[in-house]
Amino acid sequence: MSNLGIPTDQYSWRANRYRDTEIGGVASREFGSGIETNVDALARIGHLYLRNGEWNGTEILPTSYVTAAGAPVAGIQGLPSLDSLQFSYATRHYGLLWWNNADGVMSAVPTDAYFAWGYSEEFIIVLPSHDIVVARLGEPWRVDTKDPVFPVLEPFLRSVVESVLLP
Repeated sequence: MSNLGIPTDQYSWRANRYRDTEIGGVASREFGSGIETNVDALARIGHLYLRNGEWNGTEILPTSYVTAAGAPVAGIQGLPSLDSLQFSYATRHYGLLWWNNADGVMSAVPTDAYFAWGYSEEFIIVLPSHDIVVARLGEPWRVDTKDPVFPVLEPFLRSVVESVLLP
């Protein structure tokens, strides 16, 4: 985070909720537990991904990792989901902690779009073909937390895409 200009007092990791708090005597962190930060930090992370892992001329993440984050993971496609209603898109569109639109399920959104989706519709969206990063913090959009992700997000993303396509 310091490489991105995000000071330590602007983010904190929530407690690990799913696994042991230590692995081999080392405190573990897992992204599934979440990070609390501000929208500027989210935008910086998105910009890092938009620039293929590079920040101010320095490689922070390997380009191959960033490329993989925006693509489906072949090894999980077709696997059953624990909650098929809420996560109906997961096995076709999720991997490396990012969702993607690679198969165009959101028809008005570029297929290179990918996004990190957090609790309460907090997200980082990367649209490489439009050179856009969108970061959002705020109240939930979904009426029911069991609503699937893509139908909730598509109208918002369609508006973003249409705004840059206007003459």
